[in-house]
Amino acid sequence: MTPSANTSSAPAPVAIPASLAGTLRALARRDLAVAWLAGTGRIAALILGLGVARCLIDLWVQLDWIVRAVFLAIDLGIAGWLAYRHLWRPWKTRLGLQTAALRLERVFPVLDSRIIAAVQLPRQMVREATSAELVGAVVRDAAATLAGLRWRDAAPARPALRWLGLALGCAAVGAGLAALQPADAAVLARRWLLSQEPAVTRTKLTLAQQDLQVPRGTPVSLGATAAGAIPKQAVFEVKPSSGDARTFPIEAAADTPGSFTLKIDNVQQSFRYRVRAGDARSDWHEVATLPTPALLEPRFTIVPLTYTGLPSARVEGDELVVPAGSTIRIEGRSSLALTAAQAALWSDLKAAQPAATSALKLGASALSFSGEIVVNQPAAALTIPLTATNGLASQADTRLPLRYIPDAAPVAEYTAAPADNELTTVNAVFRVRARASDDYGVARAAFCWEIARKDKDAPPVSGRLDLPLPADVARRADFTVTVATGSAPADAPDAIPLTVAPGDIISWWVEVADNAPAPSSVTSPRRAVRVVTPDEKISEMMTRLREGMGELDDVSRRQEQIGDALGRLLPNAPQKK
Repeated sequence: MTPSANTSSAPAPVAIPASLAGTLRALARRDLAVAWLAGTGRIAALILGLGVARCLIDLWVQLDWIVRAVFLAIDLGIAGWLAYRHLWRPWKTRLGLQTAALRLERVFPVLDSRIIAAVQLPRQMVREATSAELVGAVVRDAAATLAGLRWRDAAPARPALRWLGLALGCAAVGAGLAALQPADAAVLARRWLLSQEPAVTRTKLTLAQQDLQVPRGTPVSLGATAAGAIPKQAVFEVKPSSGDARTFPIEAAADTPGSFTLKIDNVQQSFRYRVRAGDARSDWHEVATLPTPALLEPRFTIVPLTYTGLPSARVEGDELVVPAGSTIRIEGRSSLALTAAQAALWSDLKAAQPAATSALKLGASALSFSGEIVVNQPAAALTIPLTATNGLASQADTRLPLRYIPDAAPVAEYTAAPADNELTTVNAVFRVRARASDDYGVARAAFCWEIARKDKDAPPVSGRLDLPLPADVARRADFTVTVATGSAPADAPDAIPLTVAPGDIISWWVEVADNAPAPSSVTSPRRAVRVVTPDEKISEMMTRLREGMGELDDVSRRQEQIGDALGRLLPNAPQKK
């Protein structure tokens, strides 16, 4: 037997009818689609159902963010497992021709083993030399039998429809509940997706502050405002970074119902807090305390103006004594690195704003500073505000008392001089002794006079004599000026000769100025003498003498009246004879 003879004797293969193969492939596609729809329905029903349930729980219980995160993770985990179980696995185990045939035979027992035989025999006939006529008959019989059956019943859509209906039912329930309060429903949905929004409550709670950074040792005011169902009391829960948690019940403000404020005077450590009011509860927020720069080792040097004659002085006490116009040189250190340092002068210990400021220069390490400020105006205190690199300013408002010493005006006074409106005659002499003084030195002094003539039409005559001062700056100088109403006599050659006549009036005064950069000038009180004839002077003196005697007589009479009155009051007293 030749090879060509053997090849020609092999049975011809029998093809599976297109109707049978198409039905089996359609069954496989339908089975996968039904499985996917059912799996999608399961996942959608789970997500919608659990979402509605979680939102309702959040509405009643007000879940914390971490609890909502755990629940969402559980929901997504279950959804992921369902996707694997009902989407991925059906795809991996989707029906082939043989498994589709077995599915049909299991659902329709009348098929017996016809369908699987029709699928397998055409492949086996060549290998096992099965009769082509027999195989063809089996295939045609299977196709004919299947044509009369409802093959779609092998992959029923009811499970998919049931799960999809359940998902739609959950969606309808959620939509119905959301329609009652759309805004609240949106908030609940976002919170389910881990939004940080406050929970939905009958009481709407708003915090004035949330997370804060405050300087250590400063007061903190935490405020909350309630709306809607306003309670009479709110509770602030405070959990410090170390120590036990505390609660502070706070009554609503009388003038603003629904307003609650917790004041903490001195915050020394960071803490977390939240507020409960009615059925509302805020999230936890943190108040973090940061260190503030503190002034260390301040040193002050007072440098007075040169004209005062005062030396520079290092101040070690608790008070700065500063003459007007002095410069205060400042040196010091800070407990924290700085971005700015200032010197500030305050007009009053209780003033709200400084009267003058001066920037100080920072050292290389930004921990030290130096500079100066000029005290040109009255001041009561000095402070050194510091600003650290963390943006916080120094809190210890240590206002160092400052005693401002103003430059007092000079003083011009008489130590000996004729009385005002005294009488003199022509060719007489009178002397004026005066004193000029100033806290930092007298710059100039002068004796000034003016003569008013008896004739009113005659112009007055005035004059000025600069008085000698010591070579060095003197804080006090005494002067003696001799005035002659005529020619200077031989015993007073330095007298000021004034040409006068009876009826003239000589007035004089002393003018003194200090040595300040802006000199201050003062004058002594004016005094005057009247020039009269010798007879007029004697007559005036007699008149004054009589007036003085009359006053003595008046005093004697008053004494006698007092004695008589005492005698009547005291019967045992000796009577005047």
